[in-house]
Amino acid sequence: MHKFLFFIFAIIPFTLVSQNLICCDSPQSVGKSLTGLWKVSDSENNEIFKFQFDGEMGEFWIFQNDESYEKNDSEAVNQKLEIFKTDLGFQIDWSDGKRLVTSRIKTLTSDDLIFVRGDGLETVFMRLPEN
Repeated sequence: MHKFLFFIFAIIPFTLVSQNLICCDSPQSVGKSLTGLWKVSDSENNEIFKFQFDGEMGEFWIFQNDESYEKNDSEAVNQKLEIFKTDLGFQIDWSDGKRLVTSRIKTLTSDDLIFVRGDGLETVFMRLPEN
């Protein structure tokens, strides 16, 4: 019984921090998979994020959409993104000359993306088709 409880307590914390990156084994492959259009799932706003990576370095834009789902004005965000790998998996630094925040990539598939901030808050994205 003690061995079983030890096994459960050893596995559960690992599953809470594990990653689901079906596509990727390097920062460059993560960048390639992130490149494209993403929308925050279950969001009421019309913002669409366009990520563009060259290797592990990238940037992003925010688009406003109308009801017809057509892209309107875009706004380049004055931040650079850098993908790196740690013991916890792949993470992204968001910076504007100094590091603003680091997000861990919890899930990255062809359709889904989940970022986890340092305080544990998750942001869930869904991929949009390129027009």
